[in-house]
Amino acid sequence: VAQARGGIGATSVAVNLADQLLVRKSRFRKEPSKSVAIVDLDLQFGAVGDFLDVDPQEGLMQLATGDVMPDEMWVEQSLAETQSGLSVLTAPADFMPLEAISAKQVETLINALRMTHDYVVIDLPRALVGWIEPVVSNSDEIAIVTDTTVPSIRATRRLMDFYLADNPGLSIEVVINHEKRPMMQAAHHKEAARVLEKKFEHWLPHDVKAARAAVDFGKPLSEVAARSDLTKNIGLLARAVAKRMPMGDRVNV
Repeated sequence: VAQARGGIGATSVAVNLADQLLVRKSRFRKEPSKSVAIVDLDLQFGAVGDFLDVDPQEGLMQLATGDVMPDEMWVEQSLAETQSGLSVLTAPADFMPLEAISAKQVETLINALRMTHDYVVIDLPRALVGWIEPVVSNSDEIAIVTDTTVPSIRATRRLMDFYLADNPGLSIEVVINHEKRPMMQAAHHKEAARVLEKKFEHWLPHDVKAARAAVDFGKPLSEVAARSDLTKNIGLLARAVAKRMPMGDRVNV
């Protein structure tokens, strides 16, 4: 999950997407148990732990300060787990340079997570550091969270071009945040879709009350505002992801 601009709500989308992937699967009793992990790679300002009331972990700091390659045992020891069963790898508590971890470590981490989880949701920093490349090349899909303002659409276009330069077959979904799906798209919506060469399928309405309650309680929207239109629309996003990438596959978003 990438962000077109700061403050667009990408972390909230990532957290609740991961939660909805987990919730959706738990409703089907006949299906084998599945697992979902969310990883906060915004090493300096990551807030995934805050959104889920999980204390900061030192796993990523260990990668930065030692010559450690994160295998499956390291993953098992480094992940926290919420009451709902969501696996969480938080950003470290202490400030660290974005380049403190290597591309090889990130690639190894993703591979280990894919071996142990059915879905891996990664919350990316806005900065395009060197280790972003293995994240992109090992992803089944990139979701760019944006709005329809001109600066955000331009930033989204630049991100798309960056991701596709070395990965022309990569699936990219554009998620319009803080805006309800219009019954009839306005001229600026159509122009934004033309610039991005994308049909806007995912719209997340602005719901300050629900979003604030989720952050304040450190719980996903499904637990504090299950009937909110915002929660329902993130559920639709999760179902679309699950349809494109069946739950039996090891996938990475």
